Amino acid sequence: MSFFFDKPGAPSPEDRDIEALRRSLRRHLRNLDDAEPEFLAMLLDSFLETTPALLEEMAAYRRQKDARGLHDVAHSLKSSSQVVGHMRLAAYCKTLEHTSRDAPYAEPMAGYVTLILEEYRIAEPVLRGLAEMFRSEADGET
Repeated sequence: MSFFFDKPGAPSPEDRDIEALRRSLRRHLRNLDDAEPEFLAMLLDSFLETTPALLEEMAAYRRQKDARGLHDVAHSLKSSSQVVGHMRLAAYCKTLEHTSRDAPYAEPMAGYVTLILEEYRIAEPVLRGLAEMFRSEADGET
């Protein structure tokens, strides 16, 4: 392990990755045309409300070994992930979408589902925190 990671109080690699994700999402959202805090909070809330159902569908299609179903859900999740600025999640979805387009089910598809589920697990608290931050900003403006 690196000298810098061994120092007491140094952030773990996962903590640094989460902070980088937070900064990236915040920057992306602030640069949207409609970057009013209330709108951004609503956008994130909508993503957080709809994504768990998509992930459940994705997991069900994986169990059923349904490539077409995986393709359709990956396409939907890719689009919404791009809107909120989670480009890594969107990239995983894009790869799954392309892999499963007009193809029979193959085990690598299951691997992408696992990556997508894990990436959302990591991102969910970050997204919730940003939604709360934007709600607080919106409340302060009124």
